[in-house]
Amino acid sequence: MKFLITCLFYRDATGSELYIHDLAHELWNRGHQVDIYPQLPGPYLVDRTNGPRIVDYIPEHDIILAQHHQVSAPIIQATTAPVVYTCHSEVYTAELPYASSRVFKYIAVRQEIADKMMELGIEADRIEVIHNGVDLERFKPREAERKYVFVPGTNDPVRHPMYQTLFKEVKGPMLFLGMGTDSLPDDPRITTHEPTWDIEDFYPAAQWVAGLFKGRTQYEAWAMDREFKAYDWKGEPVPMEKPADFEQQHGLVSVVDRLEGIYKEAVVARSSTTPSLSGRGRRKLPRSKLRRESSRLNTSDRYRAYAPVSCRHQSLRRGLAVLQPCSQTASQMVYRVLHQGSPLHLLRPRGSIHDPQLGI
Repeated sequence: MKFLITCLFYRDATGSELYIHDLAHELWNRGHQVDIYPQLPGPYLVDRTNGPRIVDYIPEHDIILAQHHQVSAPIIQATTAPVVYTCHSEVYTAELPYASSRVFKYIAVRQEIADKMMELGIEADRIEVIHNGVDLERFKPREAERKYVFVPGTNDPVRHPMYQTLFKEVKGPMLFLGMGTDSLPDDPRITTHEPTWDIEDFYPAAQWVAGLFKGRTQYEAWAMDREFKAYDWKGEPVPMEKPADFEQQHGLVSVVDRLEGIYKEAVVARSSTTPSLSGRGRRKLPRSKLRRESSRLNTSDRYRAYAPVSCRHQSLRRGLAVLQPCSQTASQMVYRVLHQGSPLHLLRPRGSIHDPQLGI
């Protein structure tokens, strides 16, 4: 299959960005084509991406693996491929789900996120809880002298209540590893470290590991056979026990096995109900066929369905001509897509576009 992964950030060793990195590489290792479309890429992760492509346009794809509605919503609206949408948090606004009938399944990485989705109106039968996966080849038990309480993660407001609890309760040394940790209070107990790719080298020396409940840190600590103390958003301890079937629930291979099954179901379900044009953003199509398929859609959907095709033409006016008799609606949509902050401005053809009617 050809996957298009959309996301806001792909630049730091944290949270959903590492989830996307690991998922993309596991899918690529299984023989799939994987393209990652981040709005804000950065060299830290881009330089560590080997196999999957980092793209600034919408390539041919069979399915969209969406995150972060600011980036994904315009792309979903402008294409027709099936969508599987993943939410990584119930707290951050950027992680709120994009509600659309185009989404085949919503993936929640913990039950609390699924509960939040249902509060927002997403039907329960469209939600699957599939936890973060850990690469068990990287994160293996190792022994070392226990030196500190290990606290990985970005120094951000959601972790501050947990930090306050740790400052009160921990008497010995603590190692905080992550972005922004160098701004923590000057305290002889505290050592900080910038984000690092080889985070598995820091777990063996941990007396125990602290982190937010049901996050990536928890599963990494368990994989390396370290005690993990979980805290909620208020900084209160949350009792957690490592499940007996940990490898099946949280091993990266097992997690992607479950996800891949959902992806295949989405593609099969979509192909049985839509024209074969679905998701083919850059394929050349005869104008007569495109007009015939477009006429089956209502006016408000026509440009959305074929936006990548129309933008591929040498001039915007020529592209809009394909979509007659709905050129006015299409013109308005093109203007919003290309000029009002949407990442889909990257769908512009490589040559120049000029259309006085649209003021561009």
